[in-house]
Amino acid sequence: MASGMSAAVSGMRTQQDEFDAAANNIANADTPGYNSEEVETAPLPGGGVETTGVGVLPGIPPADPTVSSVDVGAQMVGMMMASSLYSADAKVVTVQGRMDQSLFDVFA
Repeated sequence: MASGMSAAVSGMRTQQDEFDAAANNIANADTPGYNSEEVETAPLPGGGVETTGVGVLPGIPPADPTVSSVDVGAQMVGMMMASSLYSADAKVVTVQGRMDQSLFDVFA
C-alpha cells in the first residue's frame, strides 16, 4: 500500500519541479540570451520518479544572443501537462488514503 502512495507523492514532487521550471522559462522569455531550463528525472527503485536536476536545455544557443531560446507555447503545454499529472497523482494519494482508512476501520 505504501509504495503506491510514495510513487504518487514522488510524481507530485517531480511535476511541481516541471511546473516551476516552465514558469521560470515563461517569466524569462523576453530576457536576452536566456536559455530554457528542463527538469531531469530518474526512476526510483520500487516505483516512482525523482528529480535529478534542473538545467539548461542541451543544444545550440540562440543565433542571436539578444533573444531567448524560450518557446512559450511549448512551455505552456508543459505546464498544462504537469498540472494534469499532478492532479492525477493527488487523486491516487486521496484514493489510497481512503482505502487505508477503510482497511483500518475493518480491523479496528
